Amino acid sequence: MISEDRKADGLLLSESISANIQLPNLGLGQFGSWSSYNASKAREVAENYRSQLQIRCQSVDQPVGKLSGGNQQKVVLAKWLHRGGKFFLFDEPTRGIDIGARELVYQVIRQLAANGKGILVVSSDLEELLGLCHRIGVMSNGKWVASFQGPTYDAQQIVRSMFQGYDSPETSHQGST
Repeated sequence: MISEDRKADGLLLSESISANIQLPNLGLGQFGSWSSYNASKAREVAENYRSQLQIRCQSVDQPVGKLSGGNQQKVVLAKWLHRGGKFFLFDEPTRGIDIGARELVYQVIRQLAANGKGILVVSSDLEELLGLCHRIGVMSNGKWVASFQGPTYDAQQIVRSMFQGYDSPETSHQGST
């Protein structure tokens, strides 16, 4: 899960880039035993992701908290790409990052999908969803209200459905007695 709040849920800000990338893999040793942390191997892996994801930093030993928001998000991506998996949940994946980092995140999402990975993107940015998704589901006021199938969408219809949960008779009488 690529969390909406990378600082609180996605990274150990005082730790290095290389240590953060290794976090999801700790404990995946052979036969269920704890794997040992190999700093040299961690740096090698981090250097690979530094190049691949264009992480701007002085060194992969630099604390991740010293990076810009976009570069922090790239470290979050790197740690989950390194961990691997069949399904990825991106929760507000481009919140608070610059346009360059945003495009890189989109490239990663598209590449994962092209490689047959399951992708779920949760976003309040309709343009982001329209550009990334094959299907869009809308929840409004805690209820599932609509599904849309791409590749072409009616953005106005999607926006109307976003408010549908607030237009029902149940919600319009909540404050009255």
